[in-house]
Amino acid sequence: MIREVFVIHWIYIVFVLGIFASLCFWFAPELAGASRLGRFLSTVMAVFWLSRVPIQLFYYDPEIRRQNRMSDVAFLLAFLYLGIVFSIAALGVLL
Repeated sequence: MIREVFVIHWIYIVFVLGIFASLCFWFAPELAGASRLGRFLSTVMAVFWLSRVPIQLFYYDPEIRRQNRMSDVAFLLAFLYLGIVFSIAALGVLL
């Protein structure tokens, strides 16, 4: 039962990330502040990605993070980059 719940949650997370990616490719101008809905979605994605930073830093086992330092840093930089880009878009700074 636990494994089935884990797999279903994993599928939903991948589905949500796929939705985010498709929004970025097909609706970039709207996400960059051309509409209120786009700014709202950019805000949601900024919160989503920026919330991953403290999870990465404080929840995951420090020893595993140390053993995989390059991956740890790469993930942190990716989460920060995405969070900052979507924060800028949400604020409409680019327009």
